[in-house]
Amino acid sequence: MNASSVLQVQRPKLFLAVLGQPWLDRTIAFIAFVPLLYLTYVRYQHMGLCVPLVSLALGTLIVFVTMIIRRPPKRVTPNPAYWLLAFVATYWPLLTIGLMQKCQPVVPRFVSDVVAIGSLAVIV
Repeated sequence: MNASSVLQVQRPKLFLAVLGQPWLDRTIAFIAFVPLLYLTYVRYQHMGLCVPLVSLALGTLIVFVTMIIRRPPKRVTPNPAYWLLAFVATYWPLLTIGLMQKCQPVVPRFVSDVVAIGSLAVIV
């Protein structure tokens, strides 16, 4: 094995080791929380206070607090598919914000309230 192939093997391992540092892990959690906090604000401005918004805010807060107080990761996956899945799952509500419109609801309010409370129960 020559020096360049050893360096190519070591770079991903070093990068993943750096991502596992507790201070960086918590910094990333804080940075990831900011857009979700903005989403909650925009939805509050658009829809007012309602059960689905409270559920979204509490779920986001629970995920953020969990990310801050958890133990540092022992290892970080190099698989880009898992990174993409985590990104889409985290930011899907933010990615769909452009579709929000104030108009006639598709389902009765109690149905959306039950779904919101159920989703919060799953998060807890």
